[in-house]
Amino acid sequence: MPVLPSPAGATDSWQATAIGRAVPPHRPALLALALLTLTTAAGGTPPNCPRAEEITITQDTRLDPACIYRSTLRIVAGGVLLDCRGALIDARGRRFGILIGDRQAVSEVTVRNCRIRGGGNGVFVGRTEPDSVKAAAHDRETLYRISPHHVILESISVDGAAGVGIYLDDYVSAVRIIGSAVHGAGSAGIYLEHGSRHNEIIGSTITGNGYGSFPRYRFGASRREGIAIDASADNRVQGNHIAGNAAGGIFLYKNCQEHVHSRPHSVPRWQGADRNLIRGNRIEDEQVGVWIAARQSRDLSAWDCGDPPYLGSSHYLDHARHNRVNDNRFEKVATGVRIEDDDNTVDGNTFIDSDTPVELGAQLRQAVSGRALQGVEIRDNVVRKSGADR
Repeated sequence: MPVLPSPAGATDSWQATAIGRAVPPHRPALLALALLTLTTAAGGTPPNCPRAEEITITQDTRLDPACIYRSTLRIVAGGVLLDCRGALIDARGRRFGILIGDRQAVSEVTVRNCRIRGGGNGVFVGRTEPDSVKAAAHDRETLYRISPHHVILESISVDGAAGVGIYLDDYVSAVRIIGSAVHGAGSAGIYLEHGSRHNEIIGSTITGNGYGSFPRYRFGASRREGIAIDASADNRVQGNHIAGNAAGGIFLYKNCQEHVHSRPHSVPRWQGADRNLIRGNRIEDEQVGVWIAARQSRDLSAWDCGDPPYLGSSHYLDHARHNRVNDNRFEKVATGVRIEDDDNTVDGNTFIDSDTPVELGAQLRQAVSGRALQGVEIRDNVVRKSGADR
């Protein structure tokens, strides 16, 4: 049952009712029934699709594929299915295309068959209070309980988001991104924020992200990767196609509590990008395929970090341990896997036409603190170039 087209000129926030229809909050359901009869009798193509800035969804809802939804779809109840049925959500000029959670405790949500164009973030899963407010009000286990969890995003396409394509915010857990596509996001294609855990990205396509967007294109070190795993742990990235992103494929790192003085809601990151499994992906045409502890050797002097530095005010310890990069195919990737923290495993991968299949970094950390890489396992990988194994 589709979200109904709105009356001509309506700009109210709409709410999806228990039977999946949309009713302005101050108008009776009878009006929706009358409109449904009129539009279906006219052949099922609504003459006026919803033009509200926001549609609030609290029950199972199916969109009308004949409509273009120029709205943010906001899911604020658990146990909800949103089936877009291929409808386009045109989020250009809006902060989000689909928002799951907002300031409500939401779980057991499924969103599928949605096409999203633009938006600050195409899909945002999380609570929208500032980080410092959440941290002051709740302990960590409470934050896991009240943040969105057990969410399925299936067959979602996000194209041309100004920021991140699909954003999983702090303390979000057990989200599955399945069979989806993110292309042309100005920042990272998919972002896993600090404190998030047990999320999965499976069978999806992440291409051409991280170059910025008009009028703010990214250059040099400001360019972003296809998937960012930022102080997020115990995730699985499997069976994806990752290609042509601006900075690289998958970066694992711990944010140094950037902009601690200029952004008052910044909070310390308490966990590393640890115990993540990256398996069975096809990674092509990237500068770096997988970068573990991607900020270990980077000059962050302009980032106003809150962590203590290990060198001057420019370099900060990065934390990404006990990750496994297994059974992936890297093709035409300049550096296949770069490792800059301890206790990581790279095994069973195939590297085709890679200049440097596996690189051991963290030389600056070693030079300053005497801490060489340790506990790194590299085994059973195959390197192919010009048709010959070595």
